Formats: sequence, C-alpha cells, structure tokens
Amino acid sequence: MMKEWLLPIVSAALGSLSFAMFFGVRSRKLWLSLLGGALNWGLYLLAMKKIGLPATMAYALGAAAGTLYAEILARIVKTPVTVFVITSVIPMVPGGSLYYTMLGLLQGDKATFVDRGLYTLSAAGAMALGIFAATMLFRLLFTVGRAVCSAVRRAH
Repeated sequence: MMKEWLLPIVSAALGSLSFAMFFGVRSRKLWLSLLGGALNWGLYLLAMKKIGLPATMAYALGAAAGTLYAEILARIVKTPVTVFVITSVIPMVPGGSLYYTMLGLLQGDKATFVDRGLYTLSAAGAMALGIFAATMLFRLLFTVGRAVCSAVRRAH
C-alpha cells in the first residue's frame, strides 16, 4: 500500500524539481517546487484511488490544488505565480497518452488514435479548467479580502 502511493508521489516531486531546475528557479525555492509536485500528484491519486472520481475530475482537482498552492506561495515568497504553477502541474501532463495518440495516428490505428486522443484532450482540458477555476477563485477572494480590509481601515 505504501509503495503504491510513495513511489508515484516521490517521482512527481522529483519531476517537478527537475523542471524547476531546468527553468532556472533559484536554489532556495527549489524545494517549494518539489513540494508542489508532491502535493499535486498526491491529491490526484487521492481523488482517483480513494474517493473514486473519474480521471478528468481528478486531473481538474489536482491542477486546482497545485494552482492554489502556487497562488499562495507566490505571494509569500514574492515570486511570479507561473513559476510554481508550471512546476507543480507538470507531473500531471498526459505525455504517455499523447504518445499513444500519435502512435495510433502514424500506424493508422483509428481506434487507438480516437480513444487515446479523447483521453488526452479531456485530461488537458480538465487541467486547464482546474487552473482557471482556482486562479479566478483566488483572485476573487484576494480582491474581496483587500476591499474588506480597506473598508475596515477607513471605518476606524
């Protein structure tokens, strides 16, 4: 049971760390990228294996969690949000599925091409939707919070 969860989460964390290094993230912030990848993939696995959500919903949930993590962290460490969004969400990119989609196309296997292609598109779309929803929710709450704080300061 532990290996079933630990190995994929550690692999995702190391993948995030690798991309953070590739993108030139400063060394003192690398561990934050590593943590984002682990959190993102851990929530994805939790949604799929424990809660039993469909894959597309798990992709959306994982991407939304990674985006919220990035939004909060970017403000704490004063770094652009994209640094942490990209590195935390990168392990979820359906690269294997995209490979099999293209392989099906090149080999003329229409069934594989359509099946894997639809899965790849739905996974990528769900990730984009999760990122968008989390970003808009965070910005809305952040804007409302600032407005409330300003109103309270003016009242006193």
